[in-house]
Amino acid sequence: MTLFAPTTRPNPLPLFSPFVPPTLIRTPQQAIQNACCRWPALAEWVRDAAALTDANVLYTYPSTPQILAWCWEQERWSYHQLTETDTGLACTCPAWPPAVRAGPGDGSYCPHILAWLLTVYLRQPLPLLPFSAKELWERTLADLKLQMTKGTYETWFARSQAVPGTSTPFRLTVSVTNWMAQDWLTHRLYRVIQRALSAQAGYRMDVTFVVRE
Repeated sequence: MTLFAPTTRPNPLPLFSPFVPPTLIRTPQQAIQNACCRWPALAEWVRDAAALTDANVLYTYPSTPQILAWCWEQERWSYHQLTETDTGLACTCPAWPPAVRAGPGDGSYCPHILAWLLTVYLRQPLPLLPFSAKELWERTLADLKLQMTKGTYETWFARSQAVPGTSTPFRLTVSVTNWMAQDWLTHRLYRVIQRALSAQAGYRMDVTFVVRE
């Protein structure tokens, strides 16, 4: 998947392009230097963004195309989401919105937004999250199968399926065959399931059970 510049402000060109265009060279070092020279107030965050880009903390997720990127925060074992707004970009990280605005567009940036814009400017693709919804639920089922009797597993889990279209990196949607299974899994086994799911994902995740039509 190749990313292109967002259709609304801000876009990566004013941030990372040199003062005197055009140039056909798009190296990370050149882009970082250009941005720091042009927007000194953003220099520290631009360098942080470069480190995030090098660490590969930005991902896409197929079932959430309205979200430009998911930003992995390793220290907190959680994700932030980066979305497009009417005036620019927004992020759910604590650094956004900034107390002082700087840069082109609405001037509302954070290291995660700058990392995404740097990725766009360099025309680098974003990787998918490590597990799809289906893979994550299959791994969770394998774990749960070891934690309960065969009868319990066959009764409540055997015909369950992940629903990729309504799942996100924070919440997995799982379909079951009837309302009894939905009620039992939601109210009787939820904590066991959530613990197993979070262990497979590597961070806290929630799960929603729906009845399959």
